[in-house]
Amino acid sequence: MKSNAFCTHADVTKDGRRRGVATELTFALKDVFDVEGVTACAGNPDWLRTHRAATRTAPAVDKLLDAGASLRGLTITDELTLGLNGENFHYGTPTNPAAPDRVPGGSSCGSAAAVAGGLVDFALGTDTGGSVRVPASYCGIFGFRPTHGRVSNTGVVPLAPSFDTVGWFARDLKLMRLVGEILLENFAEPKPIRKVLIVENLFRDMDAAAADALRVYLNDVFDDLSIECADLSNFPDDSIALADLYRTISGYEEWVVHGQWITQHKPTLGPQVAERFGNAAKVTLAQRDQAERIRRGLTETVCDLLKDGMILCAPATPDVAPLKGHADIPEVRLPLLRLTALAGLAGLPAVSVPLWKCNNLPMGVSFIAGPNRDEDLLALADKVSVGLIAQF
Repeated sequence: MKSNAFCTHADVTKDGRRRGVATELTFALKDVFDVEGVTACAGNPDWLRTHRAATRTAPAVDKLLDAGASLRGLTITDELTLGLNGENFHYGTPTNPAAPDRVPGGSSCGSAAAVAGGLVDFALGTDTGGSVRVPASYCGIFGFRPTHGRVSNTGVVPLAPSFDTVGWFARDLKLMRLVGEILLENFAEPKPIRKVLIVENLFRDMDAAAADALRVYLNDVFDDLSIECADLSNFPDDSIALADLYRTISGYEEWVVHGQWITQHKPTLGPQVAERFGNAAKVTLAQRDQAERIRRGLTETVCDLLKDGMILCAPATPDVAPLKGHADIPEVRLPLLRLTALAGLAGLPAVSVPLWKCNNLPMGVSFIAGPNRDEDLLALADKVSVGLIAQF
């Protein structure tokens, strides 16, 4: 099966620098990471044309090479990482190995496809508004978004800096944890998870029967933990407020980061990406400041909720991967943001676990922990047996 996961503008391979915990493992990089002597194209040929080769390698990549892992290529991304579907206007759509007629999810689409297809052992992506968790769910693999700031973003093309994180994909839990041990600053032993809160309102965009079955299944999986269900639809307002809040703040930052380059070079952008940057340019400082005040209150509230070993559980995506050509529409994008925005807004770690299938297509379940409890989430994922994947 042709994967179309890897970029063709640069053939980037680097063997691990020394023997270490990741020796004999291979990995790929979303095409936004600096690799010395290589120009990242960030999913857009005009970006490639107007930028120079990196003079040093991103610290996150250096850590992996120093641990013995070998780099085997750069992977396709949505343009400037602004997308959740994985269909690049210029370079095409990486094949989703779990569903070849459907999108792989974005914007870390190529990295997810490369891991799901067994082309590499693990891969780095970036997650701003869900760009690791969504493709992990669609491709049936594990995807991790760390606490904001725990993995260095230096040497990574930014999108919205207060949301941007370096995340990773793997097909098995042991490898997920190993990558975390390498990348996470001050990695520590996990603390016990005492309670799982199933967020009822975030299941509403799913098929009702499938949502009911999944809730029952989760209760069976976590039979030794305290399980509660709660409706957080007024947290802080309603679920759609989270998507609006995210789009206001991220939109302002996107234009601050890329507006001058777009204005100066007038790049050719795909229609949806051009529309989103056009909307981003209209967000005012006053709108951003108002949204940031709400964000601070939200962050304080959710972090307080997640004390004492509590984690949140929700679908990683509201549905299976959409068919190609039908993914980048509001009816798909808005429900996705309802699910993914909370972790980004509050800077929280989140993991997408391939716990179940609907009509033989994968969907992930998302777990969110309090700040700097990344290790707890990795341990939780390790506790879940992938041999118990539910079928609906």
